[in-house]
Amino acid sequence: MWALLLLAQGADSPYVRRDLEGLRADWLAVAPPAFADALDALCAHRAKSLRVAVVRTDDVAAKYGAGAPGIAALVAAARPKFLLLAGDADAVPTAVRPSEYASPSFAGDADVATDHLFGAIAGRFPADTADELRSMAAKTVEYETALPAGAWQKKVAFVTGEGGFGELVDLILELQFSQAVTKGIPPAYDVEVAYAKPTSPYSTHPAKFNENTLRLINEGALFCAYVGHGQKRSFDDIRFKDASWPILEARDAAKVEVRAGLPVMVVLACHTGAFDSRAGDSIGEELFKRRRGPAAFIGGSRVTQPYGNALLGRRLLERLFDPAVRTAGEALQQAKEATLEKDESLFRRQCDAMAAMIQGPGSLEPMRKDVVLHYNLLGDPALEIRRPRCTLPIETLGIPGPGRRLAVSVGARRGPVEVTFECPRNRFCHPVDLGGDAPLEERLARRYAHANDKVIARAAAAERDGKFEAELELPKDLKPGRYVVKASSEEAIGALEIEVPE
Repeated sequence: MWALLLLAQGADSPYVRRDLEGLRADWLAVAPPAFADALDALCAHRAKSLRVAVVRTDDVAAKYGAGAPGIAALVAAARPKFLLLAGDADAVPTAVRPSEYASPSFAGDADVATDHLFGAIAGRFPADTADELRSMAAKTVEYETALPAGAWQKKVAFVTGEGGFGELVDLILELQFSQAVTKGIPPAYDVEVAYAKPTSPYSTHPAKFNENTLRLINEGALFCAYVGHGQKRSFDDIRFKDASWPILEARDAAKVEVRAGLPVMVVLACHTGAFDSRAGDSIGEELFKRRRGPAAFIGGSRVTQPYGNALLGRRLLERLFDPAVRTAGEALQQAKEATLEKDESLFRRQCDAMAAMIQGPGSLEPMRKDVVLHYNLLGDPALEIRRPRCTLPIETLGIPGPGRRLAVSVGARRGPVEVTFECPRNRFCHPVDLGGDAPLEERLARRYAHANDKVIARAAAAERDGKFEAELELPKDLKPGRYVVKASSEEAIGALEIEVPE
């Protein structure tokens, strides 16, 4: 009898359900028969807090029908919160739907590939082999359980391309991006921006831009984001005069070896997440498949419109930093829901007005409907985001001012604790000119480093009477305005915004 039960449930794995009658699960994986027992390590991890089941595509087809409709019927019956599609699209089908937005004047696709319509919070392991699937499962478990805490958890890396939509539109997009980075990311986080516009202080030498992009990824960050144009096998180019250099290509994925932590990577661009492409893996798949690559990748499966990208990107930024949102899948799902909701915010009104002027007011709703389908998660939808665990309370003693010593008290449980006094992200506190006699490449590198360095003063805090205290010596030429005092320790960060008076 026991042998028959094992045969019925999948003798090679305790998590594979062959009999789908009455199946209920919180976390459900759908895998082809050859892959079904490759998820055991991840299943064992998830089973500590969720009801877990793995089902085979042949069993789904036999009971509910083949293809995406059969998976949707399974989800409706099993009612999981999380759905993991454990295989590439040729092995575990995705849904393909006609696009809502079509225009003879603007680029687009007739259809869109999406895992959004299955009825659960969905993610995909785009594996072509069982070994790839095991590697993805192991990376997910490692991310949640074994990666050492560190500075990577408070860092956010942005790479942005030039819009190329015209001077006025590009200026508006730059302002919106600056506002999102300044106000959308909590001030306790460290942000580094690389902008593929050679005249920007945030640009390196064009020939070194791709090298810098790889450095940003490999140094480690909580989130890595790219905003710009994209293709199936590459991001955009950086252009200067009559030359251009690629920002990131699929072949560069082999150079991705993240040294500290693993980022959740978000790419707001066309095609980079085209997991159903018959022409080979997209760049998003290449990056996600790296063992020391992103723990999750969010990208678009087709041509995406700037309007939809802006709305979804803003909402996704909010959810990724919301402590009430635990998982990458929930962050994306909630961002999509918010994108479709009525919104009277200034940001939404600006986006609506600009898109209506360029693409027509009738295009707005179709583009919103499309963008929630375009973006898919490569990764486990139940992946718990490794934000810093605690918020450090900060107090300052005295009024900050030029040439003064600012006393800071931090309520940390343990050290070491570092305290910094910084200017806001939309300002510079170090020279960003290109003066000097050094070679241009060196001057551009210095400008880039100064643009991203917001630290004015730094000190290590010493423990006294159960708190950590530090004194920061402020420069004599400190200008009045808003500043930020930040503190960080292992897996804990905090920030306090203060005003330097006239």
